[in-house]
Amino acid sequence: MSFLRAGRLAAARCVLAAPARRRMAALVGVEIDSDAPEVGVLTLQRPPVNSLNAALLTDIAEGITELEGTPGVKAFVLATAYEGRAFSAGLDLLEMYDRSPQELTAFWTRLQDTWLALYETPLATVACVEGTAPAGGTLLATACDYRVAANDASIRLGLNEAAFGLVAPDFFLDSFGAVVGARTCE
Repeated sequence: MSFLRAGRLAAARCVLAAPARRRMAALVGVEIDSDAPEVGVLTLQRPPVNSLNAALLTDIAEGITELEGTPGVKAFVLATAYEGRAFSAGLDLLEMYDRSPQELTAFWTRLQDTWLALYETPLATVACVEGTAPAGGTLLATACDYRVAANDASIRLGLNEAAFGLVAPDFFLDSFGAVVGARTCE
């Protein structure tokens, strides 16, 4: 077991072998352990690297709503099923390629609604960053109250939209700047 995984499990006081309740949607898993019913784990599991498409964003928002509606749950860990490889590789660029203005509006609205669901949840949130998290992955991590990551040079966070000819939306920059500070955000 990796150090980071052991730390995540200890921090969440969650023994995944004995969940009291477990829902596994196609793209997100929601787990609550019987030994620590106040803590949930929301696991991103869209192969191969949790690229954010409309379906994953919808599942994330639904998972947050499910955890908020679970009696006794006070916090959750946002994690990846792809430890060491990717927390989230960011936006699925194919969601924006050759789309109508209405489709693009729907995608960006879904992204912002999911970000707001994570950012505004009354539950305490911890992003367990076990792999790279550029752009949209950074957005998810910075929307959480806390972030935990290995001291590993291969783990990258940041807004790299300009490298793809995109402009990061203001809510990306605001979320990132609130965590790293204005000067670093620039």
